[in-house]
Amino acid sequence: MNASPQKQRALDRLSKMSLREAEHLTFDVLRRWLDKAPDRRPFSVHGDFGLIAMGILFPEAVEEDRIAMKEVFLSGQTGPELRTIFETWWAFVRRGLLIPTQHFQGQWIYFTLTDAGARAVSNVDHPYSANALERLAARCPELPELVLTSIDDAILCAQHALYRASVTLVGLAYEATIEQVLEAFVAKGRAKLPFKAGDRVGELKRVLDAISSVHKDERRMLASAIDFGDHLRERRNEASHAKSELPFDSADEIDEWLAGALRHLPVLWSMRLLS
Repeated sequence: MNASPQKQRALDRLSKMSLREAEHLTFDVLRRWLDKAPDRRPFSVHGDFGLIAMGILFPEAVEEDRIAMKEVFLSGQTGPELRTIFETWWAFVRRGLLIPTQHFQGQWIYFTLTDAGARAVSNVDHPYSANALERLAARCPELPELVLTSIDDAILCAQHALYRASVTLVGLAYEATIEQVLEAFVAKGRAKLPFKAGDRVGELKRVLDAISSVHKDERRMLASAIDFGDHLRERRNEASHAKSELPFDSADEIDEWLAGALRHLPVLWSMRLLS
């Protein structure tokens, strides 16, 4: 495709974008677009999405150049440079966050953000949101790399509809965190470290009950974080067996497990400070 210098600059940048970067960019663009037009749902791929995206990727560019650059989201759809962007959009379509709305002469012109999509992009703690893992790491100092890596892998599996694998990985991350928290109390002689994961949850509950200095609101949040881990453990066990009571075919369910883990992990991790 023959492109102007501005368009070629945009294509070069987009061609180097990883799938994770494309996901972050999509969330960031749609969040900003929704902030500007909270009652709108359809958006044009170049006029709405493209213009905001170019502002994010090229903040130093003058408006005239950004206007020229945004056109690659329309004219560049058949080229390889926008592959990760469109892979992300179609993943969002599969998850019910976007609906392809208008198609003309081989090019998609409009997509529509669903109500579920609007809720997702408005939530800065959503698993697909930009820097979700960085925020988790910042809120959980010294959180083991295994936990962060497992959650990252769980998010990627969910994006590719590998729901059983996603539950297994986020369950692994949460169980590893429970073990680390419990070990802090074991080191002080205030707890034991049972072999089975379910027994570890029970031991952590016992430890919490024995701490009298915890404020009732903090106690309630800690108990909720431990209970979440127990429910997740049961679902993870189901994911590890050929026969399970419930199928692993709901994107909404997996998103809830991921979002719940990101929400509860900082609370659970803070329990180490009580040892």
